[in-house]
Amino acid sequence: MTTDGRPLRRLLRLARPMRGRLLLSAVAGAAATGCGVGLLAVSGFLLARASEHPNFTGLYPNVMVSSTNAAYNLTVHNTASGAYSLKVMTVVVVIFLPFVLAYQTWTYYVFRRRISKQEFRP
Repeated sequence: MTTDGRPLRRLLRLARPMRGRLLLSAVAGAAATGCGVGLLAVSGFLLARASEHPNFTGLYPNVMVSSTNAAYNLTVHNTASGAYSLKVMTVVVVIFLPFVLAYQTWTYYVFRRRISKQEFRP
């Protein structure tokens, strides 16, 4: 099955006015993919390193052990946020979470259908 290249030429001709945007979107997509791969590699490395150490449940109530002095250990109690900040963030979440969910629902609704060939015809 061979093609004569007409669909590709036609697509390139249609995309010519949006060349800058297409290039920017391609660069942004490549950067996002690179960041995703980087995060995946770092998380894999951290999981591999964590598996070499003993079980962390034996550290309770310490979250992070200081290498210089035991007085500088981070514990469950001194790493928790204060009561006021927890109350403020609860109010923020209660107010803004419905907007975020509504936006996600709206974008799903807008992009719910596939693009047809007729939409590309001049």
